Amino acid sequence: MPVLLLAYPVLVHLAVLWGAPRLEWLALVVMCAIPLYQGLRALRPGHWLSLLALAGLLHVLTRMGGGMYALFVPAVVTPAAVLAVFAGSLRAGQVPVATRLAQLSRDALEPDVLVYTRRVTALWVLILAAIAVGNAALALFAPLPVWSLFSNFVNYLLVGLVFVLEYLYRRLRFPAHVHGGFLAHLRLVARTDYKAV
Repeated sequence: MPVLLLAYPVLVHLAVLWGAPRLEWLALVVMCAIPLYQGLRALRPGHWLSLLALAGLLHVLTRMGGGMYALFVPAVVTPAAVLAVFAGSLRAGQVPVATRLAQLSRDALEPDVLVYTRRVTALWVLILAAIAVGNAALALFAPLPVWSLFSNFVNYLLVGLVFVLEYLYRRLRFPAHVHGGFLAHLRLVARTDYKAV
């Protein structure tokens, strides 16, 4: 799956720069393969047939000139969907997403850590909202290469930067806590089953 996740933004950006409908189609097929990845890897016929059917429909869409419009959708819907999960976890009676992730690495969280993880979840809500709104605005008003640069590269760099800065701030804010190191933290986040969180 990492190859698909890395290939998608590169294919989208090249499709924009080169005005290539075939690359639009390939990027859309790669995007559809991402959620089907486990089934494709396990060689489940239903997953492969689904991907083939989607590839056929996407081919027709790109031949009709709608491929680029379809590429705008994930850049807005993906951060909006993650935003909905994070925001929903801030409702009364819910456990914030950052709190659930913190609980994976330690059993009991102190009250100040609970407050902190709630604020971190709220921070991610704001960042995801800015990304979704920014991507929509760029899709509507900016030249395609500018939209693509931001939605396929700059936003990922922003998310990575916030991730690193939050980790560094957390180490300063809670020096008495055991921090397994940044790479261990990345492994924890990467291995988390988010359906269970």
